[in-house]
Amino acid sequence: MKKLLLASAALALAPFTAANAAVITFDNLGGSNGDVFAGPYSENGFTVDAAGGDVFEGHLFGNPAPSLVVGSVFGGGPFGAIRVGGGTFQFNSFELAAANGSAEYQVNGFLGGVSVFSLNGSLAQTSMFTTIAGFAGAIDELDFILTANGTSANIDNINVSSVAAVPEPATWAFMIVGFGAIGGAMRKRKKANVQVSYA
Repeated sequence: MKKLLLASAALALAPFTAANAAVITFDNLGGSNGDVFAGPYSENGFTVDAAGGDVFEGHLFGNPAPSLVVGSVFGGGPFGAIRVGGGTFQFNSFELAAANGSAEYQVNGFLGGVSVFSLNGSLAQTSMFTTIAGFAGAIDELDFILTANGTSANIDNINVSSVAAVPEPATWAFMIVGFGAIGGAMRKRKKANVQVSYA
């Protein structure tokens, strides 16, 4: 009976696993340098789609190459947006570079269609990628809006972590009642009456 109880407890707690980190590197982009990026692009269980403006594949520049590019370097406008999805996850960081001028970014996280956070900032001209910290909270959609004030803004290495879903309060209540019932049943179980006699 104790083995059954332990197995039941292990099975009940199985969905609560540790977070799995993943980095979206864009290493498997299917097009060529300067091709329009439309998506969907899938990597490590996450999907990236174009979400507005002009976004291109940059196969000659990245950390390492390739990366996604917004800006006039490939004949596009200064604005581009991408969307990342893939279950419930946490946004850890991303890398950004800005060529021949600064770049502005806005990063929005959503959970169930409700806004969880919004990060805004700018990056001065740099030929090196800069890591920008994310947000430690559960989301299921991540939107990047980039503006290139120079020839390009390049985004690469989006670092995310899958997280297990948090149970609803009713689920916790049922689990507690279930464990109580199992414990009560074990406690009330009659013990065998053993008599020992010596001859």
